[in-house]
Amino acid sequence: APRDLSFSLSLEVVSAAATLLQLLFAKRLLDQLRTAGELGRMTPALRNTIIVLAVLFAISGTVASIQSFLRPLLTELVQRYSLQRVLARLRSCDLEDFDNPEFHNRLDRVATEGVDRPIELIWAVVAVVSGLLGFVTLNVLLASLLPEVVPMVLLASVPLFLVGRVDAIAYRDYVGRITPLRRSTAY
Repeated sequence: APRDLSFSLSLEVVSAAATLLQLLFAKRLLDQLRTAGELGRMTPALRNTIIVLAVLFAISGTVASIQSFLRPLLTELVQRYSLQRVLARLRSCDLEDFDNPEFHNRLDRVATEGVDRPIELIWAVVAVVSGLLGFVTLNVLLASLLPEVVPMVLLASVPLFLVGRVDAIAYRDYVGRITPLRRSTAY
């Protein structure tokens, strides 16, 4: 489902851009409301800003709706593809392979995680793209409001990245160690 994943990622980009524009136009709206309050009337610029904000909110709502529809569809497509690959691989195995305990360890890992892991990977990619876009959105907004805060935000994100990386490596090692034990207790 590469086309569906690309579409989902492009929706994340649209959503992040809409969010950034909403925040920037909200700031503009507050400035224009202050000016309009001093003048005692609605200005054309204020009216245009309100219209742009309404359109941006409509875009965000539409994108969120499409994303909620696309998620189960993409999940089903990835599950089907993964299961087809696993079954095709099993059909190509020799009967002697089934006598090998290491083969059964790998088969157990595939049976318990082979279908779910690709889905988790897809949604992790979407989450990473969404997080990066949110991070960029936050920094662009901060750069326009408080430029001196941007380096601190960038510096604060480094430990979060490192902890996430160490956690992922530890989990991969844990799954590799626990599979033979889990398989032996299943008998």
